[in-house]
Amino acid sequence: MTTMTIVLAILAISALMAVYKLIRASDTSTKVVVLDVITTVTTGVLVLFSALFDTPFLLDIAVVYAVLSFAAVLLISRYLERSI
Repeated sequence: MTTMTIVLAILAISALMAVYKLIRASDTSTKVVVLDVITTVTTGVLVLFSALFDTPFLLDIAVVYAVLSFAAVLLISRYLERSI
């Protein structure tokens, strides 16, 4: 239980740092990368909660969330390059 608490604290700190960078960033491509980091941290939190509460359906949600966030980052990147 202590290890999961430490991991959750690390994920929370990294999410807070990413939100701070999102607020301070002026470039759109930097904001896209930071949003990808935030979705990755969120996926990690879902996986951690799945292990903590022993609920396997959260793993399914985490996988779908990760795939959708990957697709969204690809689409936004293509849009920023103007090659859609």
